Amino acid sequence: RMGMDAKGIIDRILKQTDYVVANSAATQKLFAHSRRSFHAPNVAKVDALDMPNPVADRIVFGIVSSNIPKKGIADFVEVARLAAARTSRAKFVIIGPRTAQIDAWMDEVAKGERPDNLIFAGYKDSARSAMSELNVLLNLSTFAESFGRTVAEALAAKRPVIAYHWGALPELIQHGETGYLVPFKNVAAVVDAVADLCENDAKIGAMGEKGAAFIRQNFSQQRLRD
Repeated sequence: RMGMDAKGIIDRILKQTDYVVANSAATQKLFAHSRRSFHAPNVAKVDALDMPNPVADRIVFGIVSSNIPKKGIADFVEVARLAAARTSRAKFVIIGPRTAQIDAWMDEVAKGERPDNLIFAGYKDSARSAMSELNVLLNLSTFAESFGRTVAEALAAKRPVIAYHWGALPELIQHGETGYLVPFKNVAAVVDAVADLCENDAKIGAMGEKGAAFIRQNFSQQRLRD
């Protein structure tokens, strides 16, 4: 839309501003300039997201997004398809607005052309409402997230996260501790992480507690004020 490449955008911003405040270390690195860039991270409303994460026989893996292609919805649907052959415990919920592609997938599930482990929950009007629908969040964005607000919200809500090792998300997720970071576009590795949590569901609670503590310490509104 701007009609410039990334370098051109960065050069223009540095030329027109005295200081740059970046919402993540990854963003700050792009605009690195010795005395002109600062890191003030985006945050989650940790108190509003303090909630339990009960795990039942079926473990719910969810994606919360605007459901546009770059959010990795197609990868999520493929994970659901592949996981059906690995575990009967996992179900996959898409939380977000209806689109033509969502309607097409819903029709395929109804016709039995896709596994019935794929659920379409529609749009939710708050982060808390969205997180209450799932046990584990997946973020499979095909663009580099500049922060990853939904990831921070999931962790604050004691939901582990499985995500591509891409963009700013490694600043939020500690691999093997609060979730899993897998190679970019490696859908098979995502399925492996899903299967691991289904086979070792006690990890969900342990990872959730660690993730919530990490977000409260590093990405709370109080931290931003400080």
